[in-house]
Amino acid sequence: MALSAKDTARVELAKDLEVIVGVDGCLEFCAIFDSVEIRRADSKAQLIKLKEQSFYTLFKSKLRVWDSWLR
Repeated sequence: MALSAKDTARVELAKDLEVIVGVDGCLEFCAIFDSVEIRRADSKAQLIKLKEQSFYTLFKSKLRVWDSWLR
């Protein structure tokens, strides 16, 4: 997954996660997990709790993801 190096965010996974880059450039998450923690360079850490089988768009911009299984 090629995302811009200037994008700043870190996604830490609680459980398995499927990541999809939408046609509008959004990074969308198809959730089969309990929560995702997102740390942004310009803000405090946020904890976003998601219900199972839910589909959410977490940001309207691309994110840089550091999880090794996504590389």
